[in-house]
Amino acid sequence: DNCKQQSIIFQHHDMATVTPTTTTTAPSSVTIPHGTEFHLLVVEARQLQGGNAASTLVDPYVVAKLKGLAHLLKSEKQTSPVAFTNASPVWNWNFILHPTKITDRIDVRVYDKDKTGKDLYLGKAIMPVQEYYNRGPVEMWLPIYGKGKARVPGDLRIVINFGPGAKAVDPTIYNNTVGPTATPNQVL
Repeated sequence: DNCKQQSIIFQHHDMATVTPTTTTTAPSSVTIPHGTEFHLLVVEARQLQGGNAASTLVDPYVVAKLKGLAHLLKSEKQTSPVAFTNASPVWNWNFILHPTKITDRIDVRVYDKDKTGKDLYLGKAIMPVQEYYNRGPVEMWLPIYGKGKARVPGDLRIVINFGPGAKAVDPTIYNNTVGPTATPNQVL
């Protein structure tokens, strides 16, 4: 049963930032069957900082964007709700993306919603899709990197399920996380 396996593999909110436990990646010659879905659950973030280094008053949201040669002209991107005034938000937000090449990648960008001007880019986590192909659900904390690939404060907790027949990850498994969740009236 997948849920039982997940509860054994997954750790709680306080686990350290980790990379996938195995480094096996799909060979670059692998063809992704048409219609294969990349299921990404962005569970939460921790220790985000706003515009100045002392600011914990952030209104964060994430944008998941499919990147690759086939997506230059028509990119696929999706946005989560905003979690207002929360440096460690819980979204439990599912994204479904459709990579066409094993060399594609998913960028998850974190922004601070600005009520009056342009939203502030906080950083991103990058996921090469070939690292997750046919591995079953994989959960991890990913560090966030800003401009110039510099490490910035904050981490994202995500769960990925990618491959033929992969299903969306059930976000109710993660209701035991710490912090308020985004509510429908907090959607962009």
